[in-house]
Amino acid sequence: MTSYKDNSRKLKMYYWYIDERENHKNKGIVLHGIVTGHVNIADSTFIHTSRVQNTYINKDEHELIVETKNSVYHCPLAYCEFAKQDEREDLVPDYAQIKDTYSGKIKPPVIEAGNVLLVMSNFDSHHFHSLYCKPVGEFEPLSYHVTASSDTFHDNFCVKTNDSRIDLRFFQHFQNIEFSMQETDEMPLYIENIGDIPLYIKTSYGILELLPDQRKLVNRENTRCRDMTMTLPTSSLFSADL
Repeated sequence: MTSYKDNSRKLKMYYWYIDERENHKNKGIVLHGIVTGHVNIADSTFIHTSRVQNTYINKDEHELIVETKNSVYHCPLAYCEFAKQDEREDLVPDYAQIKDTYSGKIKPPVIEAGNVLLVMSNFDSHHFHSLYCKPVGEFEPLSYHVTASSDTFHDNFCVKTNDSRIDLRFFQHFQNIEFSMQETDEMPLYIENIGDIPLYIKTSYGILELLPDQRKLVNRENTRCRDMTMTLPTSSLFSADL
C-alpha cells in the first residue's frame, strides 16, 4: 500500500501567502499555507515556515519557489491566497502579473445532472475540496455549507446542501476518511481525488481506493475489504490539526 511518508516527494504549499512576522521568535518573512510532502508533518496541515531566504518563479512549472534555511517549497501559483497576499504584494516577484494570470483559475470539477460529486485531495483541510450536484430538471447546482469539529479521537467534518438533500459526514484519519453518513437523496455518489497521493475512503459498501486524478462511483463493485483496520494506512506523523 502506498504511503505518503516518502522522502522523494516534492515539498509543496497550497493556499499560500507570504508575510512578515514582527513579534515572534522567527521574526522575519515567512511562508504560510497547507503543506504536502513533508517528512514529519501530515499532508493537509496548515503551517508557517521558518524565515524565507529566497523566492523566484518557475514559469515552466507555474510555481513560486520559496527557500528557507533547510527546505525548498513549491507553491502552485493558482493556489495563492491573493486576498491575503495583496497586503504584502512586494514579497512575491512579479506579483501583479501572477495575480492577473492565475487569480480565479481554479475551477472545481463538475458532473452530469442527477449525480453527486465529492472532490477530495491531500492538500485541502480535512481532505475536502468541493461538492457539486445539479439535480435533474434544475438549472443551478445546489448550494452547500461545511462544518468541522474535533473531539478526543476524531476530526469530524460535515458537508450539507442548504436544502438538506445531501448530507455527507466523515472522520479524518491519516491519508483516509471514514464516512459516518452518506445521504444523497438517492442520487449516485462519486468521489474524485485531485491530489497527488492515493486516498482511502471507508464507505457503507467497503473501502474505496482512489489514485491521484481518479474518480469512482461509490458502490460495492468499486470497493474492497470492509475491515478498515487491515487495509488503511497508519502513521507516526503529526495529526492533521497541529
